[in-house]
Amino acid sequence: MKRTVKKGRHWSWPFSIKRLLGNSHTFTVRAEKPDMWKYEFPPIAKLGKAVTTTEDGLQIIRHPLEFKHNPNQWDWNKLVGIKKNLLQPRKNSVMIGWRYNPVNDCVEFVPYWHDENGGAHFEYEPLIIPCSRVNRSFELNIQFRNSSVTLIAVNRDTYGVDFIESRFWDLPQNAYMKSGWLITHWFGGQMKAIKDIVMNFKYST
Repeated sequence: MKRTVKKGRHWSWPFSIKRLLGNSHTFTVRAEKPDMWKYEFPPIAKLGKAVTTTEDGLQIIRHPLEFKHNPNQWDWNKLVGIKKNLLQPRKNSVMIGWRYNPVNDCVEFVPYWHDENGGAHFEYEPLIIPCSRVNRSFELNIQFRNSSVTLIAVNRDTYGVDFIESRFWDLPQNAYMKSGWLITHWFGGQMKAIKDIVMNFKYST
């Protein structure tokens, strides 16, 4: 399955409705190009602390501009997941989120889930992959099984597999990971994609 989030959009295309059966679901994900994992929103300019200087006997107060990372940079993008109800992705659902961290030049991945009341739970340490390890053969293996999530990151090419990092997360029993509906790639929270992002997905039970 190829899913594209076009520049200026949140959702991926083509739209699909896929039923997932059972309590074991495995996805393999690879970006069309390695730089699709990297994006940086324009910084936000704010007035800094007042600086007072004296020029020709006059006191002049200046507020220098400070540029800070856009807070939307830290929103989690949905990569793939499972939802109990077709039209309610924020109730009874589990997914893998990802984001680019420009401070440390790395890509971060984390599972998060929504309970039956719509509450979101992000209380997990992310898997952190330095962008120096992300090349054209960078690939993720994501396993949802019973109440756990496993993510394995590798560089896979014709010469073999170069293991990068893996992480196992044990989720509560009420985190929904049974038969349900596929959650496809979705970019951003407040901000929309600043470039086309193309992901290739393979699914197996």
